Amino acid sequence: MPWFNGCTELVTDHVDYCGGDYYGGYLQQTFINKYYKSVSPTLPFVYHTGRCDPELSMHTTTKTEEQLLLHAMLALLHNGAFLLVDAINPDGSIVPEVYHSLMKRVYEKTMPYEQYVSGALRSDVGIWLASHAKYDPYETGISTGGPKSFDPTVYLDAPVSLASVLREQNIPFDVIGARNIRNYQGKVLALSHVTSVRDEEMDAIEAYVVRGGSLYVSGPIGHPRLAKLLGLEVTGVTPHTFTYMDPAEDLGTMEGFSIRAPMTVATRQVIAKVVADDVRVLATRTLPYCMTGMEQFAAIHSNPPGIHTGEPCITLRQLGNSRLMWAAAPIETQKPYMTRCALGRLLRLLTGTLSWQTDAPKFVEILSWQKDSACYFAAVNEQEESPVVPMRDIHIDLPGEGHRATLLPSMTELPVRSHDGVTTVTLDRVELFSVFRVD
Repeated sequence: MPWFNGCTELVTDHVDYCGGDYYGGYLQQTFINKYYKSVSPTLPFVYHTGRCDPELSMHTTTKTEEQLLLHAMLALLHNGAFLLVDAINPDGSIVPEVYHSLMKRVYEKTMPYEQYVSGALRSDVGIWLASHAKYDPYETGISTGGPKSFDPTVYLDAPVSLASVLREQNIPFDVIGARNIRNYQGKVLALSHVTSVRDEEMDAIEAYVVRGGSLYVSGPIGHPRLAKLLGLEVTGVTPHTFTYMDPAEDLGTMEGFSIRAPMTVATRQVIAKVVADDVRVLATRTLPYCMTGMEQFAAIHSNPPGIHTGEPCITLRQLGNSRLMWAAAPIETQKPYMTRCALGRLLRLLTGTLSWQTDAPKFVEILSWQKDSACYFAAVNEQEESPVVPMRDIHIDLPGEGHRATLLPSMTELPVRSHDGVTTVTLDRVELFSVFRVD
Protein backbone atom coordinates (compact mmCIF):
# COMPACT_ATOMS: atom_id res chain seq x y z
CA MET A 1 0.00 0.00 0.00
CA PRO A 2 1.34 3.49 -0.84
CA TRP A 3 1.23 4.75 2.73
CA PHE A 4 3.74 7.47 1.83
CA ASN A 5 0.64 9.50 0.89
CA GLY A 6 0.08 9.72 4.65
CA CYS A 7 3.11 12.01 5.00
CA THR A 8 2.04 15.46 6.21
CA GLU A 9 3.54 18.83 6.97
CA LEU A 10 4.20 17.61 10.52
CA VAL A 11 7.29 15.81 9.21
CA THR A 12 8.97 19.23 8.95
CA ASP A 13 9.23 19.24 12.75
CA HIS A 14 11.73 16.40 12.46
CA VAL A 15 13.89 17.35 9.47
CA ASP A 16 16.54 19.98 8.77
CA TYR A 17 15.07 21.06 5.43
CA CYS A 18 12.45 20.03 2.87
CA GLY A 19 13.31 18.31 -0.40
CA GLY A 20 11.94 15.78 -2.85
CA ASP A 21 11.88 14.29 -6.34
CA TYR A 22 9.47 15.76 -8.90
CA TYR A 23 9.03 14.99 -12.57
CA GLY A 24 5.91 16.91 -13.54
CA GLY A 25 7.24 19.95 -15.40
CA TYR A 26 7.63 23.63 -14.59
CA LEU A 27 4.10 24.33 -13.33
CA GLN A 28 4.47 21.54 -10.80
CA GLN A 29 7.93 22.85 -9.90
CA THR A 30 6.87 26.44 -9.32
CA PHE A 31 4.01 25.12 -7.14
CA ILE A 32 6.09 22.79 -4.97
CA ASN A 33 9.00 25.24 -4.78
CA LYS A 34 6.67 27.81 -3.25
CA TYR A 35 5.31 25.25 -0.78
CA TYR A 36 8.77 24.05 0.27
CA LYS A 37 9.91 27.65 0.60
CA SER A 38 7.02 28.26 2.98
CA VAL A 39 7.29 25.17 5.22
CA SER A 40 10.97 24.19 5.17
CA PRO A 41 12.58 24.60 8.63
CA THR A 42 15.65 26.11 6.96
CA LEU A 43 16.50 27.40 3.51
CA PRO A 44 17.49 26.48 0.96
CA PHE A 45 15.06 23.64 0.40
CA VAL A 46 16.19 21.15 -2.26
CA TYR A 47 14.28 20.49 -5.49
CA HIS A 48 15.22 17.18 -7.14
CA THR A 49 14.52 16.22 -10.73
CA GLY A 50 15.98 13.81 -13.23
CA ARG A 51 18.80 14.22 -15.70
CA CYS A 52 16.93 12.00 -18.17
CA ASP A 53 14.15 13.38 -20.35
CA PRO A 54 11.38 13.13 -19.29
CA GLU A 55 12.18 10.68 -16.47
CA LEU A 56 14.75 8.12 -15.33
CA SER A 57 13.24 5.32 -17.40
CA MET A 58 14.71 7.10 -20.45
CA HIS A 59 18.12 6.01 -19.20
CA THR A 60 20.41 7.55 -21.82
CA THR A 61 18.45 10.63 -22.96
CA THR A 62 19.69 13.80 -21.29
CA LYS A 63 17.59 16.92 -20.90
CA THR A 64 18.68 19.95 -22.87
CA GLU A 65 20.78 22.68 -21.31
CA GLU A 66 17.86 25.10 -21.36
CA GLN A 67 15.61 22.57 -19.55
CA LEU A 68 18.17 22.02 -16.78
CA LEU A 69 18.92 25.74 -16.57
CA LEU A 70 15.24 26.53 -16.12
CA HIS A 71 14.91 23.88 -13.39
CA ALA A 72 17.95 25.25 -11.56
CA MET A 73 16.87 28.88 -11.89
CA LEU A 74 13.29 28.26 -10.75
CA ALA A 75 14.59 26.60 -7.60
CA LEU A 76 17.04 29.45 -6.97
CA LEU A 77 14.40 32.16 -7.44
CA HIS A 78 12.30 30.46 -4.75
CA ASN A 79 15.24 30.38 -2.29
CA GLY A 80 15.96 26.75 -3.10
CA ALA A 81 18.79 24.54 -4.30
CA PHE A 82 18.74 22.23 -7.31
CA LEU A 83 19.72 18.56 -7.11
CA LEU A 84 20.10 16.44 -10.24
CA VAL A 85 18.89 12.83 -10.03
CA ASP A 86 20.87 10.64 -12.40
CA ALA A 87 20.49 7.13 -13.80
CA ILE A 88 23.34 4.81 -12.73
CA ASN A 89 24.58 2.08 -15.04
CA PRO A 90 24.74 -1.55 -13.80
CA ASP A 91 28.52 -1.27 -13.47
CA GLY A 92 28.11 1.73 -11.14
CA SER A 93 29.17 4.35 -13.68
CA ILE A 94 27.44 7.53 -14.79
CA VAL A 95 27.98 9.88 -17.73
CA PRO A 96 30.75 12.25 -16.59
CA GLU A 97 30.20 14.69 -19.46
CA VAL A 98 26.89 15.68 -17.87
CA TYR A 99 28.77 17.11 -14.89
CA HIS A 100 32.07 18.22 -16.42
CA SER A 101 30.43 20.27 -19.14
CA LEU A 102 26.61 20.49 -19.16
CA MET A 103 25.89 21.07 -15.47
CA LYS A 104 29.02 23.15 -15.10
CA ARG A 105 27.66 25.56 -17.73
CA VAL A 106 24.25 25.58 -16.03
CA TYR A 107 25.65 26.57 -12.65
CA GLU A 108 27.98 29.12 -14.21
CA LYS A 109 24.85 30.84 -15.54
CA THR A 110 22.90 30.73 -12.26
CA MET A 111 25.70 31.68 -9.87
CA PRO A 112 25.68 35.45 -10.69
CA TYR A 113 22.06 35.63 -9.46
CA GLU A 114 22.67 34.07 -6.05
CA GLN A 115 23.42 37.45 -4.42
CA TYR A 116 19.98 38.79 -5.36
CA VAL A 117 17.71 36.00 -4.06
CA SER A 118 16.70 34.81 -0.55
CA GLY A 119 14.17 37.57 -0.06
CA ALA A 120 10.50 37.49 0.98
CA LEU A 121 8.25 36.39 -1.91
CA ARG A 122 5.43 38.82 -2.64
CA SER A 123 1.97 37.57 -3.59
CA ASP A 124 -1.71 38.49 -3.62
CA VAL A 125 -3.17 34.96 -3.35
CA GLY A 126 -1.89 32.20 -1.08
CA ILE A 127 -2.93 28.65 -1.98
CA TRP A 128 -3.10 26.49 1.14
CA LEU A 129 -1.85 22.95 0.49
CA ALA A 130 -3.58 21.01 3.26
CA SER A 131 -1.19 18.07 3.54
CA HIS A 132 -3.35 16.17 6.06
CA ALA A 133 -6.45 16.13 3.83
CA LYS A 134 -5.20 13.71 1.20
CA TYR A 135 -8.40 11.90 0.38
CA ASP A 136 -11.40 12.02 -1.90
CA PRO A 137 -14.49 12.81 0.23
CA TYR A 138 -16.74 11.17 -2.35
CA GLU A 139 -14.87 7.86 -2.26
CA THR A 140 -16.61 6.25 0.70
CA GLY A 141 -17.53 2.75 1.72
CA ILE A 142 -14.43 1.22 0.10
CA SER A 143 -12.00 -0.91 2.10
CA THR A 144 -8.37 0.23 2.07
CA GLY A 145 -7.57 -3.31 0.97
CA GLY A 146 -9.98 -3.06 -1.94
CA PRO A 147 -10.13 -0.95 -5.11
CA LYS A 148 -9.48 2.31 -3.28
CA SER A 149 -7.66 5.01 -5.22
CA PHE A 150 -4.55 6.57 -3.75
CA ASP A 151 -3.87 8.80 -6.73
CA PRO A 152 -3.68 12.54 -5.94
CA THR A 153 -6.69 13.22 -8.15
CA VAL A 154 -8.36 15.78 -5.90
CA TYR A 155 -6.22 17.05 -3.05
CA LEU A 156 -3.27 17.91 -5.31
CA ASP A 157 -4.83 18.38 -8.73
CA ALA A 158 -7.18 21.12 -7.52
CA PRO A 159 -4.58 23.45 -5.91
CA VAL A 160 -2.10 22.89 -8.77
CA SER A 161 -4.87 23.69 -11.25
CA LEU A 162 -5.59 26.87 -9.29
CA ALA A 163 -1.90 27.78 -9.54
CA SER A 164 -2.16 27.28 -13.31
CA VAL A 165 -5.14 29.65 -13.51
CA LEU A 166 -3.41 32.27 -11.36
CA ARG A 167 -0.26 32.12 -13.49
CA GLU A 168 -2.34 32.31 -16.66
CA GLN A 169 -4.37 35.27 -15.35
CA ASN A 170 -1.24 37.08 -14.09
CA ILE A 171 -2.34 37.09 -10.46
CA PRO A 172 0.71 36.87 -8.13
CA PHE A 173 0.44 33.77 -5.95
CA ASP A 174 2.22 31.76 -3.29
CA VAL A 175 1.69 28.26 -1.87
CA ILE A 176 1.65 27.92 1.90
CA GLY A 177 1.28 25.33 4.63
CA ALA A 178 -0.97 25.27 7.67
CA ARG A 179 1.70 26.90 9.81
CA ASN A 180 1.82 29.92 7.47
CA ILE A 181 -1.90 30.79 7.46
CA ARG A 182 -2.09 33.03 10.50
CA ASN A 183 0.73 35.34 9.39
CA TYR A 184 0.14 35.24 5.63
CA GLN A 185 0.34 38.82 4.33
CA GLY A 186 -1.36 38.35 0.96
CA LYS A 187 -4.85 39.55 0.15
CA VAL A 188 -6.57 36.19 -0.44
CA LEU A 189 -6.24 32.76 1.16
CA ALA A 190 -7.40 30.01 -1.22
CA LEU A 191 -8.77 26.66 -0.01
CA SER A 192 -8.96 24.64 -3.21
CA HIS A 193 -11.01 21.49 -2.50
CA VAL A 194 -9.75 21.24 1.09
CA THR A 195 -11.83 18.41 2.49
CA SER A 196 -10.95 18.82 6.17
CA VAL A 197 -9.89 21.75 8.33
CA ARG A 198 -8.61 21.13 11.85
CA ASP A 199 -9.61 23.30 14.80
CA GLU A 200 -6.20 24.97 15.09
CA GLU A 201 -6.19 25.64 11.34
CA MET A 202 -9.65 27.16 11.61
CA ASP A 203 -8.34 29.39 14.42
CA ALA A 204 -5.65 30.62 12.04
CA ILE A 205 -8.14 31.18 9.19
CA GLU A 206 -10.38 33.23 11.47
CA ALA A 207 -7.39 35.27 12.65
CA TYR A 208 -6.45 35.92 9.01
CA VAL A 209 -10.00 37.11 8.22
CA VAL A 210 -10.08 39.33 11.31
CA ARG A 211 -6.95 41.05 9.95
CA GLY A 212 -8.83 41.83 6.74
CA GLY A 213 -7.83 38.85 4.60
CA SER A 214 -10.27 37.43 2.05
CA LEU A 215 -11.09 33.79 1.30
CA TYR A 216 -11.70 31.70 -1.80
CA VAL A 217 -13.14 28.28 -0.90
CA SER A 218 -13.98 25.73 -3.58
CA GLY A 219 -15.76 22.42 -3.17
CA PRO A 220 -16.06 20.98 0.35
CA ILE A 221 -16.40 23.27 3.36
CA GLY A 222 -14.08 21.48 5.74
CA HIS A 223 -15.16 22.86 9.12
CA PRO A 224 -18.51 23.94 10.64
CA ARG A 225 -17.01 27.29 11.65
CA LEU A 226 -15.88 27.86 8.08
CA ALA A 227 -19.45 27.27 6.89
CA LYS A 228 -20.68 29.79 9.47
CA LEU A 229 -18.04 32.28 8.32
CA LEU A 230 -19.25 31.89 4.74
CA GLY A 231 -22.89 32.25 5.85
CA LEU A 232 -23.78 28.76 4.59
CA GLU A 233 -25.04 25.42 5.83
CA VAL A 234 -23.92 22.31 3.96
CA THR A 235 -26.76 19.87 3.29
CA GLY A 236 -25.22 17.33 0.91
CA VAL A 237 -23.64 16.75 -2.48
CA THR A 238 -25.20 16.30 -5.91
CA PRO A 239 -25.67 12.73 -7.09
CA HIS A 240 -24.91 14.06 -10.57
CA THR A 241 -21.23 13.93 -11.52
CA PHE A 242 -21.71 16.51 -14.30
CA THR A 243 -23.33 19.83 -13.41
CA TYR A 244 -23.74 23.46 -14.45
CA MET A 245 -23.52 26.97 -12.94
CA ASP A 246 -25.85 29.81 -14.02
CA PRO A 247 -24.83 33.46 -13.51
CA ALA A 248 -27.19 35.07 -11.00
CA GLU A 249 -25.73 38.59 -10.89
CA ASP A 250 -24.46 40.59 -13.85
CA LEU A 251 -21.05 41.52 -12.50
CA GLY A 252 -19.22 40.82 -15.74
CA THR A 253 -17.30 38.00 -14.07
CA MET A 254 -19.03 35.15 -15.93
CA GLU A 255 -18.90 36.67 -19.38
CA GLY A 256 -19.89 34.17 -22.06
CA PHE A 257 -22.21 32.21 -19.75
CA SER A 258 -25.96 32.62 -19.23
CA ILE A 259 -29.02 30.70 -18.08
CA ARG A 260 -29.30 29.32 -21.62
CA ALA A 261 -25.60 28.52 -21.78
CA PRO A 262 -24.39 27.97 -18.19
CA MET A 263 -20.86 27.13 -17.16
CA THR A 264 -20.19 23.40 -17.42
CA VAL A 265 -18.63 21.74 -14.39
CA ALA A 266 -17.56 18.17 -15.01
CA THR A 267 -17.80 17.12 -11.37
CA ARG A 268 -20.16 16.99 -8.41
CA GLN A 269 -21.20 20.10 -6.52
CA VAL A 270 -21.57 20.56 -2.80
CA ILE A 271 -25.12 21.51 -1.83
CA ALA A 272 -25.47 24.32 0.72
CA LYS A 273 -28.14 26.80 1.71
CA VAL A 274 -27.65 30.45 2.60
CA VAL A 275 -28.20 31.16 6.31
CA ALA A 276 -26.92 34.75 6.53
CA ASP A 277 -28.78 37.77 5.15
CA ASP A 278 -25.66 39.45 3.76
CA VAL A 279 -24.62 36.60 1.45
CA ARG A 280 -24.85 37.41 -2.26
CA VAL A 281 -25.54 34.58 -4.69
CA LEU A 282 -23.39 35.01 -7.81
CA ALA A 283 -24.40 31.74 -9.50
CA THR A 284 -27.03 29.04 -9.07
CA ARG A 285 -26.87 25.34 -9.86
CA THR A 286 -28.41 23.66 -12.88
CA LEU A 287 -28.48 19.88 -13.26
CA PRO A 288 -28.64 17.86 -16.48
CA TYR A 289 -31.92 16.55 -17.85
CA CYS A 290 -30.87 13.01 -16.97
CA MET A 291 -29.03 11.43 -14.06
CA THR A 292 -25.38 10.92 -14.95
CA GLY A 293 -24.09 7.37 -15.12
CA MET A 294 -27.47 5.97 -16.20
CA GLU A 295 -28.70 4.75 -19.55
CA GLN A 296 -31.11 7.64 -20.15
CA PHE A 297 -29.89 10.49 -22.32
CA ALA A 298 -31.19 13.77 -23.69
CA ALA A 299 -28.53 14.30 -26.35
CA ILE A 300 -26.28 11.89 -28.16
CA HIS A 301 -22.93 13.45 -27.22
CA SER A 302 -23.63 15.29 -23.96
CA ASN A 303 -25.99 15.74 -21.03
CA PRO A 304 -27.49 19.22 -21.54
CA PRO A 305 -28.68 21.48 -18.71
CA GLY A 306 -32.34 20.95 -17.89
CA ILE A 307 -33.13 21.33 -14.17
CA HIS A 308 -32.64 24.88 -12.89
CA THR A 309 -32.60 24.39 -9.12
CA GLY A 310 -32.08 28.00 -8.03
CA GLU A 311 -29.71 26.66 -5.37
CA PRO A 312 -26.57 28.73 -4.70
CA CYS A 313 -23.27 27.47 -6.10
CA ILE A 314 -21.11 30.61 -6.05
CA THR A 315 -21.57 33.00 -3.14
CA LEU A 316 -19.89 36.14 -1.86
CA ARG A 317 -20.05 37.63 1.63
CA GLN A 318 -18.53 40.87 2.91
CA LEU A 319 -17.36 40.86 6.54
CA GLY A 320 -15.69 44.14 7.41
CA ASN A 321 -12.79 44.50 4.97
CA SER A 322 -12.84 40.80 4.10
CA ARG A 323 -14.59 39.19 1.15
CA LEU A 324 -15.45 35.52 1.43
CA MET A 325 -16.23 33.56 -1.73
CA TRP A 326 -17.40 29.95 -2.04
CA ALA A 327 -17.75 27.85 -5.18
CA ALA A 328 -19.64 24.56 -4.88
CA ALA A 329 -17.02 22.76 -6.98
CA PRO A 330 -13.35 23.40 -7.78
CA ILE A 331 -13.97 25.21 -11.05
CA GLU A 332 -10.21 25.75 -11.26
CA THR A 333 -9.91 22.11 -12.39
CA GLN A 334 -12.04 22.71 -15.48
CA LYS A 335 -10.21 22.96 -18.81
CA PRO A 336 -12.25 25.44 -20.92
CA TYR A 337 -10.47 28.76 -21.34
CA MET A 338 -13.70 30.73 -20.83
CA THR A 339 -14.13 29.05 -17.44
CA ARG A 340 -10.56 29.87 -16.40
CA CYS A 341 -11.04 33.50 -17.42
CA ALA A 342 -14.28 33.65 -15.43
CA LEU A 343 -12.47 32.33 -12.36
CA GLY A 344 -9.75 34.93 -12.86
CA ARG A 345 -12.37 37.69 -12.83
CA LEU A 346 -14.06 36.20 -9.75
CA LEU A 347 -10.75 36.13 -7.92
CA ARG A 348 -10.12 39.76 -8.83
CA LEU A 349 -13.30 40.62 -6.89
CA LEU A 350 -11.33 39.40 -3.86
CA THR A 351 -7.89 40.81 -4.61
CA GLY A 352 -8.89 44.26 -5.76
CA THR A 353 -5.92 46.08 -7.27
CA LEU A 354 -3.03 43.67 -7.71
CA SER A 355 0.45 44.37 -6.36
CA TRP A 356 1.58 44.65 -9.97
CA GLN A 357 -0.03 44.24 -13.38
CA THR A 358 1.47 42.57 -16.44
CA ASP A 359 0.57 41.48 -19.96
CA ALA A 360 2.91 38.49 -19.82
CA PRO A 361 1.79 35.39 -21.79
CA LYS A 362 0.08 32.70 -19.74
CA PHE A 363 3.21 30.54 -19.41
CA VAL A 364 5.46 33.41 -18.31
CA GLU A 365 5.37 33.79 -14.53
CA ILE A 366 6.30 37.09 -12.94
CA LEU A 367 7.86 36.59 -9.51
CA SER A 368 8.73 39.35 -7.07
CA TRP A 369 10.50 39.45 -3.73
CA GLN A 370 11.72 41.99 -1.22
CA LYS A 371 15.30 41.78 0.00
CA ASP A 372 16.74 44.41 2.31
CA SER A 373 15.48 47.72 0.92
CA ALA A 374 15.27 46.59 -2.70
CA CYS A 375 12.44 45.02 -4.68
CA TYR A 376 13.30 42.40 -7.29
CA PHE A 377 11.35 40.88 -10.17
CA ALA A 378 11.89 37.85 -12.39
CA ALA A 379 10.10 36.90 -15.59
CA VAL A 380 10.36 33.12 -16.05
CA ASN A 381 9.44 31.54 -19.40
CA GLU A 382 7.86 28.29 -18.19
CA GLN A 383 7.01 26.73 -21.56
CA GLU A 384 6.81 22.98 -21.14
CA GLU A 385 7.99 22.10 -24.65
CA SER A 386 11.51 22.53 -26.00
CA PRO A 387 12.90 24.55 -27.60
CA VAL A 388 11.56 27.43 -25.54
CA VAL A 389 10.38 30.27 -27.76
CA PRO A 390 11.64 33.70 -26.60
CA MET A 391 8.94 36.19 -25.63
CA ARG A 392 9.07 39.88 -26.58
CA ASP A 393 7.66 43.12 -25.22
CA ILE A 394 6.46 42.11 -21.78
CA HIS A 395 5.22 45.06 -19.72
CA ILE A 396 4.97 45.22 -15.93
CA ASP A 397 3.04 48.06 -14.29
CA LEU A 398 4.23 49.05 -10.80
CA PRO A 399 2.36 51.38 -8.41
CA GLY A 400 3.85 54.86 -8.25
CA GLU A 401 5.77 56.99 -10.72
CA GLY A 402 9.50 57.61 -11.04
CA HIS A 403 10.82 54.06 -10.51
CA ARG A 404 14.07 52.89 -12.10
CA ALA A 405 14.59 49.31 -13.27
CA THR A 406 17.99 47.65 -13.63
CA LEU A 407 18.53 44.38 -15.49
CA LEU A 408 20.67 41.92 -13.53
CA PRO A 409 23.48 40.96 -13.42
CA SER A 410 24.51 43.24 -16.30
CA MET A 411 23.27 46.39 -14.46
CA THR A 412 21.69 47.62 -17.70
CA GLU A 413 18.97 50.24 -17.33
CA LEU A 414 15.61 48.98 -18.61
CA PRO A 415 13.16 51.23 -20.45
CA VAL A 416 10.51 52.62 -18.11
CA ARG A 417 7.59 55.01 -18.55
CA SER A 418 5.78 56.86 -15.77
CA HIS A 419 2.11 57.65 -16.37
CA ASP A 420 -1.21 57.84 -14.49
CA GLY A 421 0.33 56.98 -11.13
CA VAL A 422 2.20 53.87 -12.35
CA THR A 423 5.61 53.01 -13.77
CA THR A 424 5.68 50.60 -16.71
CA VAL A 425 8.81 48.48 -17.09
CA THR A 426 9.40 46.91 -20.51
CA LEU A 427 11.30 43.68 -21.08
CA ASP A 428 12.15 43.69 -24.77
CA ARG A 429 13.04 40.00 -24.87
CA VAL A 430 12.79 37.13 -22.39
CA GLU A 431 14.46 33.89 -23.45
CA LEU A 432 14.39 31.64 -20.36
CA PHE A 433 14.32 34.28 -17.63
CA SER A 434 15.08 37.91 -16.88
CA VAL A 435 15.77 39.34 -13.42
CA PHE A 436 15.67 43.03 -12.57
CA ARG A 437 15.74 45.32 -9.54
CA VAL A 438 13.37 48.23 -8.99
CA ASP A 439 14.49 51.37 -7.14
